[in-house]
Amino acid sequence: MKRFTLLTFLLFAFFGAFAQTITVKSFKALPMDMTASSLEGKRIDQNGQVAALIKVVTSQTGFTFEGGTLGIVDTQQRNGEIWVWVPRASRKITIKHQQLGVLRDYRYPVEIESERTYEMVLTTGKIETVVKEEVRQQYLAFQISPANATLEVNNEIWELDADGNAQDYVPFGTYEWRVQAPNYQPDAGRKVVEDPNNTQFVTVTLQPNFGWIEVEGTGNLQGASVYIDNALIGKAPCKSEALKSGPHTVRIAKKMYVTYSETVTIRDNETTRLAPNLNADFAEVTLKVDADAEIWVNNEKKGTRTWTGRLGSGTYKIECKQANHETSMTTQEITASMAGRTIPLPLPKPIYGSLNVESTPNFCKLYIDGKDIGVTPKAVPDLLIGSHQIRLTKDGYADYTDSFTLSKGEHKQIQVTLSNGKEIQFTCNVPDAQLEIDGQKVGSATGTYQLTYGSHSLKATATDYRDYTYTINVSESGSYSHSIQMLALAKDEETFTVNGVSFTMKLVEGGTFQMGATSEQGNDAYSDEKPVHSVTLSNYYMGETEVTQALWKAVMGTEPSYNGGWVNDNGRGNDYPAYRVSWNDIQEFVTKLNRFTGKQFRLPTEAEWEYAARGGKRSNGYKYAGSSNIGSVAWYTDNSGSKTHPVKGKNPNELGLYDMSGNVWEWCQDWYDSYSNSTQTNPIGPSNGSFRVLRGGSWGNIARHCRVSIRFSDDPDIRDFSIGFRLVLPQ
Repeated sequence: MKRFTLLTFLLFAFFGAFAQTITVKSFKALPMDMTASSLEGKRIDQNGQVAALIKVVTSQTGFTFEGGTLGIVDTQQRNGEIWVWVPRASRKITIKHQQLGVLRDYRYPVEIESERTYEMVLTTGKIETVVKEEVRQQYLAFQISPANATLEVNNEIWELDADGNAQDYVPFGTYEWRVQAPNYQPDAGRKVVEDPNNTQFVTVTLQPNFGWIEVEGTGNLQGASVYIDNALIGKAPCKSEALKSGPHTVRIAKKMYVTYSETVTIRDNETTRLAPNLNADFAEVTLKVDADAEIWVNNEKKGTRTWTGRLGSGTYKIECKQANHETSMTTQEITASMAGRTIPLPLPKPIYGSLNVESTPNFCKLYIDGKDIGVTPKAVPDLLIGSHQIRLTKDGYADYTDSFTLSKGEHKQIQVTLSNGKEIQFTCNVPDAQLEIDGQKVGSATGTYQLTYGSHSLKATATDYRDYTYTINVSESGSYSHSIQMLALAKDEETFTVNGVSFTMKLVEGGTFQMGATSEQGNDAYSDEKPVHSVTLSNYYMGETEVTQALWKAVMGTEPSYNGGWVNDNGRGNDYPAYRVSWNDIQEFVTKLNRFTGKQFRLPTEAEWEYAARGGKRSNGYKYAGSSNIGSVAWYTDNSGSKTHPVKGKNPNELGLYDMSGNVWEWCQDWYDSYSNSTQTNPIGPSNGSFRVLRGGSWGNIARHCRVSIRFSDDPDIRDFSIGFRLVLPQ
């Protein structure tokens, strides 16, 4: 296309403020941020409760906030963010800005609770300067159908895009155009371009010089093959592609029907529809053989014993096949006049061999392929060839079962000896355990012993293990081995030493308890502590104290290096808890500890932690771990002096466990998630998540955050002055 350069420009500039809607990029709770309850950040709402604090992250200023009927408690502009205090149970907030617009009634995605801190990240718009250009020439635009047409304007070819569009920026004047395409009638015209304000459009739709043939799929046409001018176009129902106007030959073919043929004349832009009735060329017959034989027609299986179906006119090879028989074969002529006829087929001929069976002892009952043949010794003449199952039975002996194959004309001899017992291999997890069978001492619980069929009582004994008793049923079809798993007698506590540092694990007897916001927690409970649900746990050992700095160094060989590790101002010494360790750091610690001890230490599950904190089976129903008076059992914000303290500085709980409330938060094994009200046994938490569970509160928390049911969570990579851990050892 030619480009015309005769232009008159008028440039002017204007400023436009394009207001982009204020949006919330993210909103989340900050469980480890205590600003809302700190001296600087605490605000009281109109109901006398401590307000929640929302830290609004934005680089803009000049916002105003509205909180609906509950209102806004206070706002404060900070560096890079705005602090907004709202009442507990607030549902929504409106954010306004004179230039950036309004975000109205944004609903919080989480429950707003008293004394908690949240983060809202805003995305806002900006102001731009726009330059506008005004010209006097105008666009001439074409839309052509079909898109493969050729467009000429003033004897020049204009190229069309894939959608049939073409345009150019042209001077005022008159433009002659012509459009043509294969199988379409051509079209032509002229267009005057003289309006400087509006694009000049020309729409051209060529009229076709072709039509279509459509074959319906009704009746017996369904699935028939359709040919036009000897080319297959598909199965009925179907429609041809565009065909040049004029005569065409249509043929419709279908198995078991006479082929239909017709010459059809196609007219411009019209669809010629065909729905002929195909004439049948088949008979529906029944083939029958008086045996459990398969019926095959022209090498295709049709059925067993009898088959009814359509066969087109012609000659067929029909076979009857049966295992261990000679196949019978016949040819059959089928015509349309045979409809409804039953055709009998010749039987396959059986092929035989013979069998003799002897046994020790004699007079065993003999079954072949489940059929009672008699008692041994037994001769079986004229037995079909092929695979067979043999079974011998006699009271007081094990059944004998086997399979054998008999070939044509073969005489097979089978001799069987029945057993009245079997050897049983015993294994035991305790090497020095002794075994009694039916009250008689037989020796080591690991060994092989001959037992007669029937029931036998077992008893295994070993020092420091519970007696093992079991009744074993010995049968010919039963197992040839038996595993004896003895349980060690539980000790109230166990002490371990690693590189000169000792630590004690306390027994927690398993049981069932109510987990979550139970009645003694009162109004201090948060929503994520609900619903209360029943949990059953097995025995396990829980660390008497949080893991100390001494034990950490004994296992890891060094202090944590993150930001200087342990510092004097926050508590440093062998008896202090190991803090500033992430959940992931602890996994490395546990791996090394298990190599030293040969045990399987790990972090407690959230359920194991809470059950132990409540006192297990010895629980007195306290609000905190060991007492409802927090000061006697916990280091927390009112008595800690804002730092950690050596372990065992406060009273233990009912199980002899120290500092389960306060001092440092304790990592749990679980991913954090909401509770369900279902009854659970030895739960291990969700299979995946973003944050790991923290329990127990710390020296920097108020009493409410040190209760036995309090739940927090954080990123498994976080390291903090107030976070440590304790160990669990499964029994």
